[in-house]
Amino acid sequence: MTILRCSTRAVIVCLVSLGWLPTADAISIDITDASGRSTVTVDNRSGIASDWSFRGADHLFALSFGFSVNGGPVKNLSDLDLTATIFTDNEILLSYIDPDGAFTVALGYDLSSPFGTRSILRENILIENISSSAFGLSVTLVADFDLSGTFNDDTLERLGGLSATRTSQEDSGAALDGFIDGAFAGSMSLLNTTLLLEDGNIMPAADTVMGDVSWAWTWSTELDPGVAYRSNLRYVLDVPEPSTLALIIIGLSAMAIILRRRSAGDYCRVGLRERKST
Repeated sequence: MTILRCSTRAVIVCLVSLGWLPTADAISIDITDASGRSTVTVDNRSGIASDWSFRGADHLFALSFGFSVNGGPVKNLSDLDLTATIFTDNEILLSYIDPDGAFTVALGYDLSSPFGTRSILRENILIENISSSAFGLSVTLVADFDLSGTFNDDTLERLGGLSATRTSQEDSGAALDGFIDGAFAGSMSLLNTTLLLEDGNIMPAADTVMGDVSWAWTWSTELDPGVAYRSNLRYVLDVPEPSTLALIIIGLSAMAIILRRRSAGDYCRVGLRERKST
């Protein structure tokens, strides 16, 4: 069995288009953005991404997904046969096949850092029905973030539009948004978007939750033979410069002092006027 490391994305596209994917051993792989500012670790056997290191902290506990076929038990990628691992410095493509030959899964991650305070992780999933019969497919993606490496101290809220959720860590100023770039497969529809506590308690989508929080997206569709389910998600992590954060704190502290002094001065002037009038 072999593992293929490619120097460019074009090589990956070429190999996939030719239908040739080398079988890979189970390993953990670090991908790094072109600037070298952020890294993510991916376990190719389970497909779980973790250890999103950016600006001196690990912001990600785990990024994973599960699925079920025809209402059956929820499975993960570890239940499938790993057929390929292809990766560049900042991208990884994993390929799996159902042991019964019903479907294949392709999972890709790519990492970029367009500027010094932002890191972007993209997760792309494609599940194709390679059998001769249609089946129902449900997919749930779960993201558990510990921003700034701090456990049990995040706030998660539902946003509108394509921005599904936002997680923030107040002390560090770190914030992360999750976007649905596109998800489609025939008549596939987005069933619900939920906010999820780490202990498994599902919260209403409109609520804001605090603590050790995660988020989850769930889709369901009917896959005909030869049809593929596809989802593209984008996680945008913003961590301010330490100097910027320090300036903000100093500025807020200075404003508080000025307001206190101004309030005290007004009180003194009022007292003098009252004393003079008597």
